[in-house]
Amino acid sequence: MQNVLLALLLLDSGYAEKFVPSFGPFPRLAITAAEVQAVKASDGLEAQKTQAVRQAQAYLDKPIYIPTEWGDWVFYYANPKTGGPLVALDLERHKDSSTGEIFTDKRIVDSYRTILHNNVNRAAVSLGWAYLWTDEDKYAAEVKRILTTYANVYHTFPERADRWGHTGFLAKYGGRRYSQSLSEAVGVIELCKAYDLTRTSKVWSQEEIRLVEGSLFQPTADTLLYTTFAHNHQTWLNAGLMCIASVLGDTKLVNRILDMERGFYYQLKNNIDEDGMWNEGTMAYHNYALQALVATVDAGRRIGIPLEKEKKFRSMIEAPLKYCYPDGRLPAINDSDPSNIRSFFHHFQWAWEVYKDPVFAQAWANGDQKLLAQLLGPEADVQQVYESKSSILRGIGLLVLRRGTGISAVNVMLDYGAHGAAHGHPDKMNLILYANGREWLFDPGRLNYRHKEYKTYYTQTAAHNTVIINGRSQAPDNGTLLFFDETDAYSSAAGESKGAYQGSILRRFLFLTDSFLVELFEVNSEKPATIDWLGSAGVPLLLGYAAVAAEGRNFPIIRTNEENDTATGTDAAPGTPPLGEEGGYQHFTDVTLVPEALPIWDFVQSKNQSLRLWLHSKPKEQIMVARRFGYDKSQRHPCLIRRIEGKAAAFLTVYDLSGNGKAIEGVSFEGDRRAVVQSDKMEWKISFTNDGVDVKAGGQ
Repeated sequence: MQNVLLALLLLDSGYAEKFVPSFGPFPRLAITAAEVQAVKASDGLEAQKTQAVRQAQAYLDKPIYIPTEWGDWVFYYANPKTGGPLVALDLERHKDSSTGEIFTDKRIVDSYRTILHNNVNRAAVSLGWAYLWTDEDKYAAEVKRILTTYANVYHTFPERADRWGHTGFLAKYGGRRYSQSLSEAVGVIELCKAYDLTRTSKVWSQEEIRLVEGSLFQPTADTLLYTTFAHNHQTWLNAGLMCIASVLGDTKLVNRILDMERGFYYQLKNNIDEDGMWNEGTMAYHNYALQALVATVDAGRRIGIPLEKEKKFRSMIEAPLKYCYPDGRLPAINDSDPSNIRSFFHHFQWAWEVYKDPVFAQAWANGDQKLLAQLLGPEADVQQVYESKSSILRGIGLLVLRRGTGISAVNVMLDYGAHGAAHGHPDKMNLILYANGREWLFDPGRLNYRHKEYKTYYTQTAAHNTVIINGRSQAPDNGTLLFFDETDAYSSAAGESKGAYQGSILRRFLFLTDSFLVELFEVNSEKPATIDWLGSAGVPLLLGYAAVAAEGRNFPIIRTNEENDTATGTDAAPGTPPLGEEGGYQHFTDVTLVPEALPIWDFVQSKNQSLRLWLHSKPKEQIMVARRFGYDKSQRHPCLIRRIEGKAAAFLTVYDLSGNGKAIEGVSFEGDRRAVVQSDKMEWKISFTNDGVDVKAGGQ
């Protein structure tokens, strides 16, 4: 208790170096003696023991193979031509099942070794838990075999080596057991926990303890301390070091991790913004960094340092609730993947168990009344914990306009600000739209890094719903928010980028009501340029109309089903004019020039569900339709390309959010940023400026 009070006092003062960790008896990293006793006193002990034994038994029946050589980057374990997955026939031969090719080259063999190392890490911690709940030394003996094997060979691994062929001090990102110090850190966390869980077993001799601590854990710590990083890698280096410090009982190392450059407190201050968002601007890496921070906090709090009380750390657990769609899905911005708020449930569970705040119980239960009753009592009511009001996540530069309530509420996201550090994409003014219970305009996020299209398409501007100039991707840029306003009748905002293209200014204005979205994308360049506006939806069809009354007229149709996967249309221009050979355009297919600038287009999901777009521009635009990749390269989704040649362009788009195309009756563009929308027997006159929007609405 004295150590905890001292820690709390010093936490407020900010002098982390004065913490006095309390290294109690083992286990003290994966779990503490008090936590063990709580489980043993509960009704869940037998279930936990059964599960632990089931997972560990396979490693006793067939002891796991322990590689004694360095492992290369895991993403190299793929068909080098297609990026397709491989299956190991043995240690030296690896097959692509889809092509039948067998690979034996050194890089693939070395990268497979990383998978083997990862398997050993998981085996070790599974065996450790089985020992903890059974007290059977046979599980601890197998953990000892793993750790002593690594300890005996660790000195034979490269001093440092990375995936690019660098060694020694040139291998900044390199490790020893792995090609990345990141992987070294992730792996050692599991090895430390396995040691921690079995340390009390009589199978350990003093000589073996000295061997593992001095020849495996200490040199691994030296490897992780070699350099520091400004991104998510460092969170894992810190976590690995904290776990090593815990099992070694090293007070000096604990305080170094907390207080050093890029250490725990540095990251709280510099890598987590005021909204709780990780500064790489992607939910995938937010989650990844948070996993490491939780590992550091857990290791710290179990030796008497209450790191969980840091507000910035807690805000990072809460942040996904501000970011998700009404149905719990998360947009795949920057290097992220399509995912769901469910991917954070284990964090909400951890937070509930640590903080006992009902918000985390609600987030974890996610509407499950039975679970909520277990957590908060039988009288607890389900409460919505997702953000329902418009918000600005200023740290990562994301504006979210929200209208309506429940699953069908509208979310409009504008990526206006920070580039996104190491995992950002060149997509300033990218627009994402969720309405009627589905995502319409989407960001495809990233592709698995083993595929070449990750770099040639997914990290290019052409993959996003924004503007591309002269077929070249934007430069990384931190844009600005010009204004944001919200009333009972509408929400409005605008973003600006001056650095995406040298000599050009991009501005995107937004005006959102419950039934429609007005979007004006304005471009001004010093020199004449080819300016393309891109918009894509994850739906099967794209239909163009000359007028609402002519819906029977068949204009270009883009299909994604197997029966008809080509662009067709009775009035489409023949041929497929190429958009470009680089910048992502080389991956667009079925490019079709529309012979006339059709003002009305439908992205069609089904007979009863569509998103209608009304298009106008200044000066006159050329329209093309094409298909581009979706969340993976097996998907092809329809895309509108609107092209204007010149120094200036203004693309007006009005989105009918009704789901059936019946909310809007007419649209006109008067130029000078003025639009008129006839909707729901109302006429809206909307004028944008750099400072705001002027709105006049009345009966027609």
